[in-house]
Amino acid sequence: MGLPQAQVRFGFPIPSIYSKNRYALAIGNALLGEYFNSRLNSVIRDELGLAYGVGSSLSYARDLSYLSIASATALPHTPILIREVQKILESLKRGEVTSEEVDTAKSYLIGGYPMSVATLSAVASRWLAGTVYGLGPDFLNEYIPEIEKVDRARVAASIQEAFKLSELKIVVAGDASKIGPLLKKFGWKNLQILKPEDLMELRESGSLSPRRR
Repeated sequence: MGLPQAQVRFGFPIPSIYSKNRYALAIGNALLGEYFNSRLNSVIRDELGLAYGVGSSLSYARDLSYLSIASATALPHTPILIREVQKILESLKRGEVTSEEVDTAKSYLIGGYPMSVATLSAVASRWLAGTVYGLGPDFLNEYIPEIEKVDRARVAASIQEAFKLSELKIVVAGDASKIGPLLKKFGWKNLQILKPEDLMELRESGSLSPRRR
């Protein structure tokens, strides 16, 4: 029987879908955690063996856009995984991105795009998103040419702009009685702990009032 698991999520706000760096950031996110040899997978899974899988994604909405990272690890490894993910984010924020990583990410995105619009359902969904966001009639056709134009410097600049690590939020789901002390041991002091019943009890204000430990 394996060790108890902890589900770990990271997130921070990013510039809107109207940002001129949207395509460069798509490449930055891809090299961070979208494919097998991405930075997160190479370090967290392959080098350190902390997780079977780890990935990142970009989510866009009219009022809030954000980058998120998802992984799971053996409960005792929770603070180590968090620390290592933070180190990767900080490295990218400093501009430590290689041309090889950028070229690999571009090839991944360009190679996968035709499959993402290969069905009428996919085309309809993408056209709907483009229409809702007012992205214009060339929304679908401009993707590959725009990705091709991006170089390493633009990717590094987009990451520098978008990675608002001071606003990074981390959520851990698991046994709080064990995870809490582990995180405190590694230096995280201001923890907010929610019990399952708290998630069902919205206050009159419509927000939760988590316990601080």
